[in-house]
Parts: sequence; C-alpha cells; structure tokens
Amino acid sequence: MKKLLLALGLLALVAAPVLAQEAAKTEVAKPAEVAAPVAAPAVAETVVAGDVVSVDAAKATIVVKTVVDAAAAKSEDKTFTIPAEASLKSGEAQITLADVAVGAKVVVTLENDVVKSVVVNK
Repeated sequence: MKKLLLALGLLALVAAPVLAQEAAKTEVAKPAEVAAPVAAPAVAETVVAGDVVSVDAAKATIVVKTVVDAAAAKSEDKTFTIPAEASLKSGEAQITLADVAVGAKVVVTLENDVVKSVVVNK
C-alpha cells in the first residue's frame, strides 16, 4: 500500500507540471480590443451665386445680391467674411479680394458656414 501511494504521489508530481504546460499552450489568445472608428463630422456645403454689391478688402468682406424668389423678383444682400485661406479665382487665375469688381457675377462656396472659395465669372 505504501508503494502504491508513493507511486501515485510521484506520478502526481511529474504529471502536474506537464498538464499545466499543456493547459497554457491551449489557452486561446484574446484579440486586442479595437476602438470604434471615429466618424468624421458632417460637412454642410452651401453655394451662393449672385452679383457683387460691394467689396471691403481691408475688412475682408464681400456683399453679394442673391435672388431669393425669382417669381416675385425678390433679392437680398448677403455679407460674407473671406478668411485668408479661402480660394479666390477668376477663371483659372488666383486673385485677391481687391481684384473683385462691383457688379461681377460670383459663386461663393461655404463649408459649415465658412467661406472656402469665391469664383468670379467673367
């Protein structure tokens, strides 16, 4: 009986580390958690076309007369502040705000209410 208990004790001492190593090998690695992608903020683009009423290069503003209701012949003046990074073009040529003439036909493009470009139509 002593021999049987001794044999079982030795078997337990030898088998325990082997079984522990096997359990470690079969453990499945958990995938790293992936952060949900951050959605880009929506860009609201607005395009306004009309005739230039006035230009103030010092204040970086332009006033454009736009048609509100063509059937009723209603129009309104809209004032836009032109940021330094806005694109100003006449045809393909880059221009400055001082180059925009009163009476010129323009298309003003805004993104989230900030002027991104002014294009003067010849």
